Amino acid sequence: MNIKEIFRKTENQLLDYLSEILIKKGYDENDIQITDHYIYVKGDLPVMLVAHLDTVHSQIPINIFKDEEFNLMWSPQGLGADDRAGVYAILQLADSYKPHILFTTEEETGGFGARKATEDLSFYLEDIKFVIELDRQGKNDAVFYDCDNVDFVDYIEKYGFIKSYGSFSDISILCPIWGIAGVNLSIGYYFQHSKQEYLNVNEMEQTIDKVKDILNTLPEYGFEYIPQIYEINDEETNEEEENICSFCGIEILADEIHYEDEEIICCSNCHEEEYFYCDNCERYLENDNKSLLMGICEECLEKIMMA
Repeated sequence: MNIKEIFRKTENQLLDYLSEILIKKGYDENDIQITDHYIYVKGDLPVMLVAHLDTVHSQIPINIFKDEEFNLMWSPQGLGADDRAGVYAILQLADSYKPHILFTTEEETGGFGARKATEDLSFYLEDIKFVIELDRQGKNDAVFYDCDNVDFVDYIEKYGFIKSYGSFSDISILCPIWGIAGVNLSIGYYFQHSKQEYLNVNEMEQTIDKVKDILNTLPEYGFEYIPQIYEINDEETNEEEENICSFCGIEILADEIHYEDEEIICCSNCHEEEYFYCDNCERYLENDNKSLLMGICEECLEKIMMA
C-alpha cells in the first residue's frame, strides 16, 4: 500500500477506502462499523489502536516530496502526517495483527468523533486491556494525559518510549469515560499544524516495530484508567482569584489566559503582539525568538539544521 494514497484522500474518501482495505486485510465486514464520525473495527487482540482521519490543512497534498537519503516526506500544501501517519501505521500493523481499531474524524476541531465513539462503543470494550493512539510528534514520546496508572507507564516505557506531556488527543476523551488506560505514541512527524510539517519515515517505522513488540507480548491483565489527582492549596482557594495581564494591566478571566510562565500571564491582545507558539517545542516564546521559518523558534531551527 502506497502511503501517499492515505495522504491524498479527503476525510470522507477515507471513510469508504479504509473499510475496503481492512476487509482485504482479513477483518470481517460484519465487524466494521462506519458512521460519519468514526470507523470502528472489532478485532481479535484485546488492544485498541486509535488514529484520526482529519488534518488541519485546507488542501489535500497533491505535491508530495521525499528525500531518499534521509527518508523524509513533506508537501508545500501541508503533508497532513498529523495524523495520516498514524492511520498508515495502523494499516501496516493490521497486516499481521487484528487489534480493535478506531479511526475518528474531527479530532483537530475538538474531538467530536471521539466523543461520539464514547457514546456508541462502550459495550465492545469488555476485553480491551489498554488503548494505543498513534498521534504524537517526534520519535519516542509516550503521553498519558491525566491517566496516572504507574504500572501502565512502566509497561509502555519498557518498549523504548519516554513519558512526555501533552494537552489533548482522542484518548484524553476516550479513556477517562471508558475507564481504560491509554497512551499516545510518537509517529515521526514534526512541525504539525504548519506547512513546514514533515514525516521522518524511519521514525514512523521504528514506532510500528515497537508496537509489534507490544502486541506480541501482551500481559494477562489489563490496565485501568486511574485519574491524576491534583493537590489544591486550601488557603489559595479561599482567596478571590484575580488575574491581571502582566503587560497591559487589565483583568482577564482564567480561561482567557494565553500565556503563563511562573507569575507572568498575558491577555489575548498582548499575546498576539508579544508572543508566538512554536509548533516544534510547543512553547510560547517572545516574538524576538521567532525564526524566519513560520511557526518555529530559532532554537528549534538551529537544532534541525545541525541534525
